[in-house]
Amino acid sequence: MDEVQDATGFEMPVHMLNTFSEKEQYTIYPIKKKSGGVRMIEAPSDELKEQQKASLRRMQRVFMNNDASRQAFEQHRADITEALTETIDNKAERAIAIARANTALSDSLMDNKAVMQYAHYAHAFCYKRNIASGAEPHVGAHTVITADLTDFFPSIKFTHFDPDYKEDDETARKHRSYKNPMAYVFGNSKMAETGQFMQLYREYILPELKMHFCDFGDGKGLRLPQGAPASPFLSNVLLCRFDYRAGWKCYPEKVTYTRYADDLILSGADPLHVKRAYAAAVALLSPLGLQVNKRKYTFKTGNQRKKVLGLVVNVKLNTTRYFRRRNRAAQHHCRVIYTLECLGKERGFKVPTELRPFLLSKTEGMSFGAKMNKIIDQLIDQGVAVSMDDLQSKKLKTPFRWLTRKIQGHSAFQHMVDNPPEDMQTNLEFCQVQEMLRAV
Repeated sequence: MDEVQDATGFEMPVHMLNTFSEKEQYTIYPIKKKSGGVRMIEAPSDELKEQQKASLRRMQRVFMNNDASRQAFEQHRADITEALTETIDNKAERAIAIARANTALSDSLMDNKAVMQYAHYAHAFCYKRNIASGAEPHVGAHTVITADLTDFFPSIKFTHFDPDYKEDDETARKHRSYKNPMAYVFGNSKMAETGQFMQLYREYILPELKMHFCDFGDGKGLRLPQGAPASPFLSNVLLCRFDYRAGWKCYPEKVTYTRYADDLILSGADPLHVKRAYAAAVALLSPLGLQVNKRKYTFKTGNQRKKVLGLVVNVKLNTTRYFRRRNRAAQHHCRVIYTLECLGKERGFKVPTELRPFLLSKTEGMSFGAKMNKIIDQLIDQGVAVSMDDLQSKKLKTPFRWLTRKIQGHSAFQHMVDNPPEDMQTNLEFCQVQEMLRAV
């Protein structure tokens, strides 16, 4: 495959350079939602997925790493210096032109800070952050508000990242402050409109971005696919400044704010303050063209059960009682099955092959004990001397890893909740939020 190499040393397939992905490169299928309805998944083909993964790794290395950003900056400054040296003969004029170019570059790259990043308040698709770290800051809060964004990934369009985007009358009418979407990515409208920064952006970032957007013919234009590798990363990049601005609005109200993908969570001691901070945060979504799903809005206060990202945060971070009981029962069932199989090896009888799926399935109207009795009756009919007393008298053995595969996910989830990652949001003060707003 033909490839080109940019100044940062990373390679990109020629046929994907500056081109959008096509609808034919995706497999579209529905999956059921837990709350009802279906969600359409747009899964890229294997070839496109590998290209998008490679592009995602390049973007993360170059544009979220200060050293790599500095290398790109130095390379571009060297190119400009060389070009000015060749075009301006007068030494004095050349020196002035080079000094002005270097000053413009320094200002545009904001002292070589990482170009693309995500906020401390984002906990989805981020290194060493997960559901537990996103819910932990709200433990013990008197009032908790949760909200969900409508059509999260499909609502993030290429126009949010396009420096050449010009608003039409309809967009201007709906979103009066939707003048320059780039300002919401980089936090500085002047930097997004002018300066040598845009040359860097067009040269290194824009060619990478295009392959991650596609027009599926649904009237939403070029947008992020629901199911592509880079969609989570780009959504966090777009909402980076929104997260810091929302945190800035919440701090004076003594309200805690976190975001997990399209879930917004706010909590505090005073219901009025939490509602006021929520209204201020939601108002910041309008310039981005994002909306809150009013049907998924929840307001919990006092002794009501407060559920955040599937976890209960009333007294301590924990899973629901139903989840814990089911997980504990499933582990016990696996131990009983494995002990019966070990007993069969000792006494020389074979346990039916349909035992595991039958006992671990959700058969309506039959308890686990009733299923065990049915299996033992089958063994007795085959002339095997075994009873429930044999299993109860023996110490239950821990099954092999492959036997507990059905409950491994639940056990791992419980372990994650019991041992949440270090919260990067701890002690994030108002002045720090202001400083971070200037840095993005």
